[in-house]
Amino acid sequence: MNDTKKLFLVDDNSAVLASMGALLKNEGYSVQCFSCGAEFFKRTDLNQVGCVISDLQMPEMGGEELQKRLRKYESSLALIIISGYADVSSTVQLMEKGAVTLIQKPFETNRLLISIEKALLQSQDNFESLALYRDAVERLAQVDEEELQVMQCAINGMPVKAISDALTMSNRTVDRRRLSALTKAKASSVTEFAMLLARLHR
Repeated sequence: MNDTKKLFLVDDNSAVLASMGALLKNEGYSVQCFSCGAEFFKRTDLNQVGCVISDLQMPEMGGEELQKRLRKYESSLALIIISGYADVSSTVQLMEKGAVTLIQKPFETNRLLISIEKALLQSQDNFESLALYRDAVERLAQVDEEELQVMQCAINGMPVKAISDALTMSNRTVDRRRLSALTKAKASSVTEFAMLLARLHR
């Protein structure tokens, strides 16, 4: 778990920002406050471990729109929504789209703290998963379609002769394309190459 527990509060109510920020700083968190979603996106690195705590209803960009943008940018940050007006339907929808939870105002401090710790664990998982995904994308980017066909056959356990017959090419071409694919992907084996492919399907 990342030692720096970063929280990003987004609320158009300055009094709420001040009181919640003070509370969470007192609990040992690193807290940044934003009066609107646009300010948050302008000033925040979305590829890190942390938790966004956002009000559901705000002018211009509420919690639901903020969630959509986090998903669009493939952010590793986790999201907690706070609202005094949420119903069961909106809560379910937000959580189905990735929010850790929706907490209704007024809320108990302990419930918020438990939700934050859950969110930070989720964010850590997101960060690690995205790092593996981006690494796989980068390493496989130079592998061409013909090389990929050979590797997919090899991953399925086909020997060189069977691959040669299936793809109508010489054994030497099969070996050359297999070696080229492994070299481009910086993979030491067919198994490692298969793991890279698997990371693309998160």
